[in-house]
Amino acid sequence: FVGISIASCQDKEKAKKYRLIFVNDDWKTNKEKYLENKDYVKTIYLYKTDSIPIWINEFKNLNVISSVDDSNQISYFPEGLEKCIDLQELIFIGDNLSEIPSFIGNLSKLDTILLSENKIKEIPESFGNLKKLSRLDISNNKLSRLPKSFSQLESLQVFQISKNELTALPKDIGRLKKLTFLQANDNNISELPESFYELENLLNK
Repeated sequence: FVGISIASCQDKEKAKKYRLIFVNDDWKTNKEKYLENKDYVKTIYLYKTDSIPIWINEFKNLNVISSVDDSNQISYFPEGLEKCIDLQELIFIGDNLSEIPSFIGNLSKLDTILLSENKIKEIPESFGNLKKLSRLDISNNKLSRLPKSFSQLESLQVFQISKNELTALPKDIGRLKKLTFLQANDNNISELPESFYELENLLNK
């Protein structure tokens, strides 16, 4: 990743240009450093940390938050994340997440969610509120079912849920008319629902 730490940037014009910061575990003791130019920050990359800053809600214009270090072991989303209403991309691959909070459904601008290689056991019903979500990768977790609201993801185009514990796909999955790619191998699915064959735009069925 190429960028500049806005936290250490004294030139506000440069801060406006780069609009990203790299945050590590010292956020716990150096809050002021990271919040110096909070109004300009659009992207946060987390590295060498086991948690998301509890004051994440102070980044009012945040669009992207991503865990970019294999050594990260982030296990939960803090409540403050609910206030990041402009969030568009949520990327936590290979962390230690076990659940998705119900407030995720309030982040209505989310377009991309990548949460593969975690320990997630359930997706909340509020997930169906994410009308702009176009890409979801939640493969290699511990999911045994999908929420009833899943078929409400009307913008979903790419859905990856391989290497979980699913026994079935939603009966009304055919409502996902924009879906072009579905990856659901290495589950316990023995039969496809009838509506699956209504996915006319699916390229890999």
